[in-house]
Amino acid sequence: VVGKRVLLDSWDPQAELYIVIVSSGGSYYDAKIMRDMLSKIPNITLICKYCASAAGFIFATTPKVKRYVTEKSVLLMHEMYIPKLTAEMAKSYDFRSLITDSDEFNKTMYSKIGISKEQYEKKIIDKEWNVYDQEIVNLHLADKLVKLSCNLYVQRMIPDTCKAKE
Repeated sequence: VVGKRVLLDSWDPQAELYIVIVSSGGSYYDAKIMRDMLSKIPNITLICKYCASAAGFIFATTPKVKRYVTEKSVLLMHEMYIPKLTAEMAKSYDFRSLITDSDEFNKTMYSKIGISKEQYEKKIIDKEWNVYDQEIVNLHLADKLVKLSCNLYVQRMIPDTCKAKE
């Protein structure tokens, strides 16, 4: 959706740019860069369809954007970890950065939600915390719940997200 808008000559910084997030997450470091970049683009609305881990961080904490969820949105939070960490890799890995990044990530999220560190960690340590549609709004991670109505291009790109106007 973003690519089409940016590639066409119709880019207008005053026009609203809708970014639908469907992501199982990724690197916290990359998420911070993406969040900072998105906060500098005018008139952005982020829409969470499935925002897990680092994608949820981008969705929930990017400043200067509108945040919407739909009836089937899911935002997933969990303890930070290193996928596929082998014993050999662990010998040379600086775990202090993982601890620092994890603490920073968690603080950003529990502060945004408005709960204590202990309450937040009770929900994420050794498990995943899935939050759905209106609950995402209630936890201050989104501005409002919306119903989407999309054009044919968007329906083809993300078919399970939109229904045609009737």
